[in-house]
Amino acid sequence: MVKEKLKIQVIETNSGSVMQEFDLDQLDAAYALAGSLEEMGLDISINHPTLSDTLSHSLGLSEEQIKDYKDSLIEEIDEHEGDYGGSCCFKKED
Repeated sequence: MVKEKLKIQVIETNSGSVMQEFDLDQLDAAYALAGSLEEMGLDISINHPTLSDTLSHSLGLSEEQIKDYKDSLIEEIDEHEGDYGGSCCFKKED
């Protein structure tokens, strides 16, 4: 079974249509296309796989394992935000 490669997607926001896909090493080209499409008046967004997406993909995790991993990341972030009053960067003053 061949793993599908993760892609950067340039998306027309109103319709949700994928205008073009790029390999991960073509981020500059994706932003250049997005800029030119926005100049034409289109509302554009870029969907770029996150670090956790690329890690999960490269490890060959199943959909269930990916969900468990993402849930654990959210839980970890929430724990830190509780300790620091909503920010992981600044300690809450008493």
